[in-house]
Amino acid sequence: MNPAPSTSAGPVSAPIRNACGTFELLRAAAGYNFVASCMVALGWIGYGAYKRLPVDEECLGIRAEIGIPAWLDCAFVVFILLLVFFRRRDAVAWKLRLLFIGVGAWGFIWSLVLPFLFQSPLFRDTQHLTFDAAVGWYAFASTVVFGLIGPSEHKKQTPSG
Repeated sequence: MNPAPSTSAGPVSAPIRNACGTFELLRAAAGYNFVASCMVALGWIGYGAYKRLPVDEECLGIRAEIGIPAWLDCAFVVFILLLVFFRRRDAVAWKLRLLFIGVGAWGFIWSLVLPFLFQSPLFRDTQHLTFDAAVGWYAFASTVVFGLIGPSEHKKQTPSG
């Protein structure tokens, strides 16, 4: 029989245990959503390349500005974020969260804020409101949410002895 968990201040009440469990479930859902958004972004890049859409010029709402095809830098960032996500046990939690928040915010700035500020004062230019941009916004929002909520806690194995 397992005793009720306790803290240095005494036993933990049932509502607090339930709240912690709910938050842990939210963290896990944010992680799964982040992976799903990465798969959607990579799928969109693959689909755009297959259908010969102009993903070299604009991909996920981000335009190619420095001579690198837009799809290449988007795919590179997605792969790096997935690598970091799957290797997160080796990372410091606050640095990991800051990385995800920073990359998501960077994507929003380049795909939403800058076109809004410099190309159309009232964002009436509907050619930028494409499915491509919506996929990018979903991916960037998922990245920011994952960074804000944080990765789920991993249960550490205790050595048996």
